[in-house]
Amino acid sequence: MKPLLALRLLRSEGPRALCDRASDRLAEARRRRSFRPAAAPPQGFAAAVLNLSATPPAPRLGGVQAQLLLRLDAEAERRPVALLYAEARAGSAPSVRGRADYRLELSAPGSPDLGRCALALPGAPPSAVALDDPAFEEAVGRAAGWARAAALHVEGLAGLPLGSLLRLRQSGLRLILALHDFSAFCPRPHLFEETVPRRFCCYSRDRERCRACLAATWPTLDAAFQERRRELSRQLLAAADALIFPSSFLAGAYGELFGGEGAARVRIQAPAGQAPHSLAAPPTAPPGRQLRHAAFVGSVQAHKGALVFADAVERLAAAGHRLRFTVYGGGEPAILARLRRLPGVRVRGYFRAGALPALLRADRVDLALLLSIVPESYGLTLDECAAAGVPAAAFDLGALGERLRATGGLLLPAGGGTAAVADLLADLLAGRAQLPAPPPAGAQLSAGAAAAACLDLYRELGLTLPGS
Repeated sequence: MKPLLALRLLRSEGPRALCDRASDRLAEARRRRSFRPAAAPPQGFAAAVLNLSATPPAPRLGGVQAQLLLRLDAEAERRPVALLYAEARAGSAPSVRGRADYRLELSAPGSPDLGRCALALPGAPPSAVALDDPAFEEAVGRAAGWARAAALHVEGLAGLPLGSLLRLRQSGLRLILALHDFSAFCPRPHLFEETVPRRFCCYSRDRERCRACLAATWPTLDAAFQERRRELSRQLLAAADALIFPSSFLAGAYGELFGGEGAARVRIQAPAGQAPHSLAAPPTAPPGRQLRHAAFVGSVQAHKGALVFADAVERLAAAGHRLRFTVYGGGEPAILARLRRLPGVRVRGYFRAGALPALLRADRVDLALLLSIVPESYGLTLDECAAAGVPAAAFDLGALGERLRATGGLLLPAGGGTAAVADLLADLLAGRAQLPAPPPAGAQLSAGAAAAACLDLYRELGLTLPGS
């Protein structure tokens, strides 16, 4: 980690968060070294499926990559696994000499001859808004040949050229799409509008509004870009052999946005979850307990509700209320700096995957605030709160709203903003509302169960899986 970056993180998140970040970087480096470099695939290697990701399988990059790594490690105990991902993105610093732009990792269970190896493939990865990319198609085609794969299992569409994926499907490769967000609908997968006011775009189909939003990051895109991209998405979704969604909410939203045909190809599969670190069963909370400690949980970003939380804390303090707060999660340095200045707020910052339940329990948190102002597709954090026995409050939006209605919790009106959060906390402090019972266990799958579900799907599609 570069010294200036480390100093900035130390100031914004604190020493424990910095240590956790360093530990994850070291674990990522150890994993990378566990694959020996190779110029060609081992003789006899055959995976049947090529897993494809736009980014490395590193937990520090977020829930999608963490659950992908857990699932593939479990699959690699049962069958040969091939994973292709981009090592660099367009617009980043130039590649170091000898460093490839794509990396193909091959794992084979119980075979010292095959073992774990990594191959380098040339070709600069596409930009986040590229619709077609010949170098990407060549890299995927070569990797599929080396892995002897008849199918692509694509882990999210963010950062991948949709037109190229469609051509790869038309070339004869089977296609499985695991959809974790709204990247098929927009290059901003969270649908957070980057104009003033910054807000959830409510699935905008207004050509000028979309152009203005995207121009904040990609100024050369024309007004018709979104229409072209969404038509490619519609064709790609229709051409896929299977669509995997983490929640019924996201599957339903895709049905409304792109059409509901092909329901038989849809699978609802909760993501693989990280086992909590040394955590016993959640304690039974006494009824009518008081609120003493609330936590903002999740990435400290505007679209995750960090500014709503900051405003609510200030409003409570102005009204004379006193409450202890902790912020768990890294994010935007400017927002973190603001949170550190607020009365009663402690910033814990970044934490390692699987550590949140133990942190919530050790700090005796009474209520977790999951304040995303955009629709979440699943909500892994909600499972971690359940593992700790901590009830949650969230806006009635997306999968978080869907799940809290089913399992219990405190639902805030969608779009309620700062006032809804401040009023809820004030009511809890004054006894006008009560904390709910701890939630039941989350719906997330173990890594082994997630791997088994994917293997079952591959067999349903008629794929022959060596070693399984």
